[in-house]
Parts: sequence; C-alpha cells; structure tokens
Amino acid sequence: MHKIIPYILAACCLCMVASCNTVFDVHPYDVQIDGDRNLNVTNIQKIEAAVKSKDTIRFAMISDSHQWLDDLKSEVNDINRRSDSLDFVIHCGDLTDFGATREFQCTRDHLQKLKIPFVALLGNHDCLGTGNQSYQKIFGNPDFSFIAGKVKFVCLKVFNFYTHQFPGLMCCLYGHGHHTEQNDIYGDGIIYYQVANAAKHQYYIFTITPTDYRYEIIEF
Repeated sequence: MHKIIPYILAACCLCMVASCNTVFDVHPYDVQIDGDRNLNVTNIQKIEAAVKSKDTIRFAMISDSHQWLDDLKSEVNDINRRSDSLDFVIHCGDLTDFGATREFQCTRDHLQKLKIPFVALLGNHDCLGTGNQSYQKIFGNPDFSFIAGKVKFVCLKVFNFYTHQFPGLMCCLYGHGHHTEQNDIYGDGIIYYQVANAAKHQYYIFTITPTDYRYEIIEF
C-alpha cells in the first residue's frame, strides 16, 4: 500500500499547481509589457515625415477611452473611414481606468488598428498604481513635442497645446471632463477645447491652414 503514496502526493501537487493557475492571475500592476513599445516616438517620426511639406493639416482628437473599449473600437473604425483626409490622431489621456498594465496593452492594441499614426498623452487615471511606468514603456516620455507641417504640438500629460506657425500659443486641447465644450477660460483669447469620452461617441477633427484653423464635432 505504501508504494502508491508517492504517486498520490504527486497527483495532489499537480492539482494544486493547476488550481493556482486558475485562481491567481498576473498582478495588474506588474509592468510586464508584451508587444510594441515607445509608440509615441515611432509615430511622431511618421507624422513629421508625412506632413513636413504640407500647408494644411488635419487631425482627429479623442480622449478618455477608460474601460469603454467597445466604444473605442467604434471610434477607431469611424476614424479609419475618414483616414484618407486625416494626417494623425491625438489621444488626450485616460487610456485606462486604473492604470493597470493589461488596460494599457488593450488600449494600445485598439489604437494600433488606426490606419494613420497617433500619439497618446498621460491622463490622471493612467497615473494610478504603476500606470506611469506602464505608460512610459508603451508610449514613452509623458512630456513631449513634435512639429506637424508648420505647427508645433507641445504635449504635457493630460493637456495638449499647439502653436500655429510659431507666433505663440493659440489654443489648448484636452480631455478629462468627459464632455465636449469650447471655452475662453481665462478671458485671454486662448480657447480651450475639451473632448468627450469615448462612451459619448463624439470626437473632434481639426483643420489647420496657413491663415486659421477650424474644427468639427464628429458623432459616430
């Protein structure tokens, strides 16, 4: 009888290992990133090269996809329908709800289905847990800038600023508020454009020409 004990013990050990695999998951803040990294730098190179000689540029502005991945998927599909007339996409932050590594990777995978290059900013939700570290591995430095045509975009975490032909600051693009509005917040002529979250099914398209800029609110 005693000869079968090792086999019984081995079987019990296997059961324990199997149950561990089903009960426990990878820690949500482990910062173990699979797939593409440093996407902002890669996409900025594409943007700058593609629009270097353009006098007019067009881009989509989205934000706050959080946990609404199905809505983000629909948003990406809608942008792709218009991709022939757009140069790039700016995601203004809150890529995640809790800053979890898997959230970042899922959002990245959805954004990578865009037919045009994109950059993504760091939002306040993205700073939870080890979100800062996951963001930096996947997207890069949270403060960055790039030049598209004759326009300089200065991206600072949640906010995105741009100057037109470098005469000075003209407007601020941002998310976080979960609805779409336009305000001269400080009464100094600088317009702040806030975009809705993905669940509201709205985003902006901006067109910048040598003399002015305009925007459209797209519903999808």
